[in-house]
Amino acid sequence: MNGYLVIDGYNILNCWPKLSEMMKESVEDARDRLIHILNNYAGFKKYQIILVFDGHKAKDNPGERRTHHNVEVIFSPEGITADHVIEKEVGKLLKTGQVFVATSDKLQQEIIWSKGAYRISARELVVEIENSQSEYRSLIDPKKTAKRNYLESNLDQEVLVALEKMRRKKD
Repeated sequence: MNGYLVIDGYNILNCWPKLSEMMKESVEDARDRLIHILNNYAGFKKYQIILVFDGHKAKDNPGERRTHHNVEVIFSPEGITADHVIEKEVGKLLKTGQVFVATSDKLQQEIIWSKGAYRISARELVVEIENSQSEYRSLIDPKKTAKRNYLESNLDQEVLVALEKMRRKKD
């Protein structure tokens, strides 16, 4: 594992043009899409991801914590911001390994940095994920994997001629 990645969910959604557009139609669909993308990213990069969404303004919200394959998703409870949850999680995680935090909130970045975690902006994370998606696609490119590996492709011309002569004598 390459460490922990704690993400401010709405920062990423608002920063990523495709997901920001999707949020106009359905916030839930945009969140689900982000979780799907992060699952793939976590598997490829070997990060343990904790995705935190703000729920502090939702009336009677008890908060929620659930796991979707490689991503742990936290919804902060009423009255508690995602930033507060992130700070608390970082404090726990730093005892067990390297921690990266993705947020565009400048104050949050400074607090995280002062605790000893690494910070990355939401935009930088989006670019990193998109680059990883391209890298992954190139690894599984069917044009590369479908290439035939014939013996004759690996032999020099003299050997091929000698083999052909031997083959014809047996006919």
